Amino acid sequence: MLTYSQNLVYEKDFHCAWKTVVDVNAKSLKEAYGILAWNNTGHGDWYFRSNCLSKFVGIGCSYKVNQNGWHSHEMQWDFNKKKVGLFGQPLWWRYGMAYKWANNYWIRQNYTFGEEWLVDSKMEVPINNNMKMIFHERADAKKLWNDPKNAGWKWGVCVEFKM
Repeated sequence: MLTYSQNLVYEKDFHCAWKTVVDVNAKSLKEAYGILAWNNTGHGDWYFRSNCLSKFVGIGCSYKVNQNGWHSHEMQWDFNKKKVGLFGQPLWWRYGMAYKWANNYWIRQNYTFGEEWLVDSKMEVPINNNMKMIFHERADAKKLWNDPKNAGWKWGVCVEFKM
């Protein structure tokens, strides 16, 4: 495998980057990605990204809402139309947020809105300098309201130690 990637930067704020992976023996392109980004705009960091081989694109932004909070949004489109998303189209909206509270307590949530409305939440609670507990849950938020038995709710608890 041969990998080639490049990030061209103009005035620290504008990026044009790509990555390709070629199987030299089979003489075939295995992976191809691209991104255009505009950073430090005062209105968030904006980007357009693409998985070129699967014909999947996304356009989005991420921004800081205060000293302890971040949000990000992305609209995604699948040109192959393999899966149904919003409004019966191959369209998805992804939203994520992260907040750092007192004592390094973190809450992170990611939502994917399409045919299903998936929510993924993690809460990190520090116990001391070398240990924290992580609570994680995932479910179809739409089904939590109208079909709770089939919402696929999963949860877990983890204790992480640093040595």
